[in-house]
Amino acid sequence: YDGIPLTVDGWEIIEGDLAENQDIIVTITGAQTDVTNGVENTATVMIVDQNNANVTNNYKITFEHGTLRVTRRAITIQTNGGEKVYDGTPLTADGISVIGGALVGVDSIDSYTLEGSQTRVGRSENIITDIVIRNQYGDDVTACYAIETVAGTLKVTAP
Repeated sequence: YDGIPLTVDGWEIIEGDLAENQDIIVTITGAQTDVTNGVENTATVMIVDQNNANVTNNYKITFEHGTLRVTRRAITIQTNGGEKVYDGTPLTADGISVIGGALVGVDSIDSYTLEGSQTRVGRSENIITDIVIRNQYGDDVTACYAIETVAGTLKVTAP
């Protein structure tokens, strides 16, 4: 996933030939931007004679469409941690950072939820429980990322 539509313009005649003085015009129309299990790379074909007359109906055309497959972009997100001396109030830390990989230039983290709090002396993890990444059009593209998380540590020490 890079936010740019995947297209492949290549094609070939696998079997058969065109009649003399005839040309084939192939238009590839398949494109895939987001992560999927794969979509067909579709095409249209027109065969013309030397006078540019459409003679496509004179041919039996069978397509073997290729597959366009976009895979998830790997990123690692770390939550902030913190430390303080025990005072009876909970220690929390807001904030996250992308520490591995990168978001596509037009994508941004729209929202996230952290679940971490430490009141007593000790330590615990500050965990991401939800995150939403949006593209420049406001579409949710979170599923286009393989997100690994690293929890920050919340530490309360004795006075």
